[in-house]
Amino acid sequence: MVEEAKRGLTYNMALQEGLEPESYDWKNIPEGVWRARLEFKIWSNKSRAGHLVCYMTYLEESRRYRLSAFRQGNGTTRYTPKDGGIDFSEKGLEGHIFLVTTVSTSKGGSAWMAAEYDD
Repeated sequence: MVEEAKRGLTYNMALQEGLEPESYDWKNIPEGVWRARLEFKIWSNKSRAGHLVCYMTYLEESRRYRLSAFRQGNGTTRYTPKDGGIDFSEKGLEGHIFLVTTVSTSKGGSAWMAAEYDD
């Protein structure tokens, strides 16, 4: 039986599939534009609106990071970086390569500004 692609996994589903979400860093994310492969996605309900955590590998350094895509408002079901471009909740994006743009925030964290396909 072929498993249907999902828009995102639950945390428990990811663990059951043998994925290691805790091995992806949410701190020390590089600033600027960098090439990343989307490995998997997990829905988060830690904020009121919820968001989609994208688990990515920075290809040039083989480092793993978590980036959050948020709904852009107006009742949309699209989960994107701040530019509102690629909807990372679409099925079948895992394994694709993206040019990811991140910036440092005034609070010392990172913000995911944009992404575009690079494959």
